[in-house]
Amino acid sequence: MKKIISFFCIIMLCLSIQAQVPQAFNYQAVARNNAGAPLINSSVAIRVSIHDSTASGVVVYAERDTATTNGFGLFSVSVGTGNVISGTFNTINWSHGNKFMEVDLDPTGGSSYTNMGTTQLLSVPYAMHARTADSATNVPSVWGVSGSNIYNTNSGNVGIGTNTPAPSAALEINSTTGSLLMPRMTKAQRDALTAVPGMVIYNTDTGKFQGYATAEKLDQSFTNINNGGGEDRAQSFTADLTGSLTKIELPLGTMGGSYTVNVAILYGDGVGGPVLSTQQFTIASGSTTWYPIYITGVNVIAGNIYTIHLTTISSCGGPICYNWGMDANGNNYAGGTFYYSGIPYNGGSTDCAFKTYVMAAEWVDLH
Repeated sequence: MKKIISFFCIIMLCLSIQAQVPQAFNYQAVARNNAGAPLINSSVAIRVSIHDSTASGVVVYAERDTATTNGFGLFSVSVGTGNVISGTFNTINWSHGNKFMEVDLDPTGGSSYTNMGTTQLLSVPYAMHARTADSATNVPSVWGVSGSNIYNTNSGNVGIGTNTPAPSAALEINSTTGSLLMPRMTKAQRDALTAVPGMVIYNTDTGKFQGYATAEKLDQSFTNINNGGGEDRAQSFTADLTGSLTKIELPLGTMGGSYTVNVAILYGDGVGGPVLSTQQFTIASGSTTWYPIYITGVNVIAGNIYTIHLTTISSCGGPICYNWGMDANGNNYAGGTFYYSGIPYNGGSTDCAFKTYVMAAEWVDLH
């Protein structure tokens, strides 16, 4: 004989309010038979329908759940995790209008449901509204969670103290009673950061605001010139900075008209290493002049050795086609060696003049 169930509902919508609200809420109830006795240790089926605006309003979501009652006839289901009948739970607009929950039960675990009534959902389920809205204007929240990080996916601008941030300001703070407080740290703490260009901190050791910025900097410089020569010449150097080698400067001249040489940057000390960059450069007719030669695609690492290698392309009709300024009086450049036709020259007491420039990032004082 079909049992008629009297159904005492206890709705416990227990939401753990965390960084991300779970997309479900708990529903607990006691199932009783027509004599009022609890249905203990029984398999039951529940159909839950969420109505919009009124108890008879449009069903925006429905699902079927199964559960087993305990020794007191109590069972629990997680609304939002059952077998979906219609709708999508995480798209329910909890911020718009009232919501009503209708419950139907089949005490045998089947699909012959008896309606147990419809109850308005009050405040607790709307904790899920914190996921989608928080303001009087119903602006959706765009904060997300990734591990221990939170992030904002807002495509517009952010205002603090203003609801009309400047169009060109990603963040505008409008206040006459507070200020922006930058991270404060020692030099050791700053140097432990994985710095990226654009970072700003307050260095408590120096009492300075500092920014991490990228700029072209003179790395190596040897400018002693009292001699010169051409043909196959190379000068090695040791980089002090890590970054992109953007430019070298060489003191060059010709013995007659303009002359074109091949300029190569090699890895290692000497002319036998891998070629990192090569180009032709034309030296104008005239006396020795410092020429900038721009380099692309070469990254140098502090402490590593590289070599500038100049070679002639064709005969100029004379013994020396071009002149690379050098020091021949023993005022050595300590970070490298001069090579003539691939061989260290004059016992290492001679070096060609040069300058290297590296695009590198470092912490700089902002005031």
